[in-house]
Amino acid sequence: MKIVHNISVNLNGHYGSDELIANRTLITTKKRLVNPENTIKFILKHKHLKPFEHGMLDFELKIPIFLDRQVVTYRTMVGSLGESGRYVSPEDMAYYLPKEEYEGMLLLDRMDINDTMDKVQKLYNRIYKPGNMRSREVARNLLPQSLMTVRIFQINLRNFMHFLDERLEKSAQTEMRELANRMLELALPIFPISLNGYVNKGE
Repeated sequence: MKIVHNISVNLNGHYGSDELIANRTLITTKKRLVNPENTIKFILKHKHLKPFEHGMLDFELKIPIFLDRQVVTYRTMVGSLGESGRYVSPEDMAYYLPKEEYEGMLLLDRMDINDTMDKVQKLYNRIYKPGNMRSREVARNLLPQSLMTVRIFQINLRNFMHFLDERLEKSAQTEMRELANRMLELALPIFPISLNGYVNKGE
């Protein structure tokens, strides 16, 4: 059993730019784009968010299952793919535990956690039979929500803004806020005007 304390966030690619979004905003009026920043600030102020659907972000996340379940509640993702427990070998499994909490535990508590996880892993290994898909399906039912998994998806900028609205809230789970912040940090250089404007509510 391997315990990890970190999540991984990568931006695999993107489509669009602030200038493209501003141009798409003006296409119905046939006006010439002069200042992308002013155009984007205007549509943010007036909540005209449809043009932001023309920006796209492609993320790859390595996160525990309990975070993955929160991410996939946003059904506006495109091409969302997740790692399947049917194909994960026992030696590749890792489990998430917050570093601060883990290190702050009494030694006895840490030993109990390690012992429990080892028992789960040993039982899984006995049930799991390489090449037997049914045994894999049954074995993965034993795995905890802390098991690390991979999620790859594309999300347009409008829906990403909605995601940030909910997942950067103080009431959101600590790991979820960390995930949203790291995604925002990667996306900001791609859409600096749009995302800075949105975070500051168009001010």
